[in-house]
Amino acid sequence: MFKPVSSLIKAGLLSPRALILLLRALSLHGLNLMTVLQFSAFRNPNRIAIDDGKRKLGYKELLSKSMGLAQEFDINYGLKPGDKVALICRNHVFFVAALSALSRLGVDSYLISTELSESQLTSLLNKNDFKLIIADDEQGDKLISLSKQVVFISSIVVTENQTQRFRLKKAAAANIVVFSSGTGGSLKTAERKPSATNYLSPFLAVLSDLQLYKFGSVYIATPIYHGFALAALIISVLLSSTVYLREYFDADAAAEMIYKNEIEVVSLVPLMLQRMLGQPEKLKSLKVIISGSAPLSKDLILQTSEKLGDILANLYGTSEAGFCIMATKDDLIKEPKSIGRALRGVGVKVVGEDGHGLEPKQIGLLFTKAKWSMSSKKSRWIKTGDLAYIDRQGYVFLQGREDDMIVSGGENVYPIILEKSLKSHQAIKDVQIVAVNDLEFGKRLKAVVVLKPNRQVSEESLRAFLKDRLARYQMPREIVFVSKIDAEKSKYSDKLI
Repeated sequence: MFKPVSSLIKAGLLSPRALILLLRALSLHGLNLMTVLQFSAFRNPNRIAIDDGKRKLGYKELLSKSMGLAQEFDINYGLKPGDKVALICRNHVFFVAALSALSRLGVDSYLISTELSESQLTSLLNKNDFKLIIADDEQGDKLISLSKQVVFISSIVVTENQTQRFRLKKAAAANIVVFSSGTGGSLKTAERKPSATNYLSPFLAVLSDLQLYKFGSVYIATPIYHGFALAALIISVLLSSTVYLREYFDADAAAEMIYKNEIEVVSLVPLMLQRMLGQPEKLKSLKVIISGSAPLSKDLILQTSEKLGDILANLYGTSEAGFCIMATKDDLIKEPKSIGRALRGVGVKVVGEDGHGLEPKQIGLLFTKAKWSMSSKKSRWIKTGDLAYIDRQGYVFLQGREDDMIVSGGENVYPIILEKSLKSHQAIKDVQIVAVNDLEFGKRLKAVVVLKPNRQVSEESLRAFLKDRLARYQMPREIVFVSKIDAEKSKYSDKLI
């Protein structure tokens, strides 16, 4: 326990001043994201909090904007504790401010991917009773047919000095809800409610093992609507770091940004790291690279070590369980094929088909248990869906998926969704979906298609057909037309789905 406490002291979070400021923040807002923002605004009011490429806001400015938005949502949109609001936004200052504002009001925030197709998005929004939908302007075409109340970012104006108009009543902590892909590709929710006791263990583990308190700048490359990036954001704000965000990831632009701003920490998925490693000379300021959301290959670990040194760490988790297993740089040197060991406060086990735990190095289903898991499953073991084994030192080694899902560029992709979409085309008779290896994305889908007699359809027209039905990451890498599906289906891929 000494190491985590020492890390808190080094981070300046246990000083008398820090404790007094934390109590002041709690007295003003209760326990929510605004409290974390207020705490950093007290400690470092003029330090840049968010740089999204278009604007830079210090912690005091970001707090003022967030409080102004909270009052705007309260006065003009009538949002009250317990209401549900959908956020469909890319990474930018407004997203962070709006998320803090909604949390301050006790409103449940549902973070939705900007990559969903119009039909997917409409289905999701119609199934949920949202009081308000807040979206980037680019989502306009997808949302125009909805009967729900939608407000676009460009139309929200926070009145200057609005934070002085009146004090908001404190509300109970609200949920922050992210969506994950369930079996068969259906979207399911994973709720998080701010809790100092629940989140203390993972925060201390990351803080001490990665020594994040030493660094003042973080680039969060993945979308905040993913749990991995959301956790990185909250930890960064608590540490009063300068957070760099961009609405889109571009490897060249990201490397240039890291170089110009001498950014020290980056959180990303392996695909992003692979693309940026083409410019290692611009990444020399990095002291810690945190990868997550997809498996790290041994080759990528070695490439990173050769070009940048041993600064790579890996976080493993699921939307339901939160992040729960970590491989530090030392772990990746010792066991590069492992995803690491369980964080303090996390239980991990491998279970066989009979439901009983397995001995070390026996492959079975991986289960985790932690206080910061989904609110409805705090005391339960959660099935990750991954096959794995654990060695005698506690290192966890993934061995594939229980179901048909593949991970493509950090996104969960289910072949059944592509198959059903293609079979809905009136010219298609039969479809076979296989997974193929991909140097950039790890895995991609390949569609083998049989057309009905006397029908002609081009690959281009099929892609246009799919574009309105699928998210970008669900699209096939290639579409192949055959006269019939071969009995030896493995001929289409090195791994059959």
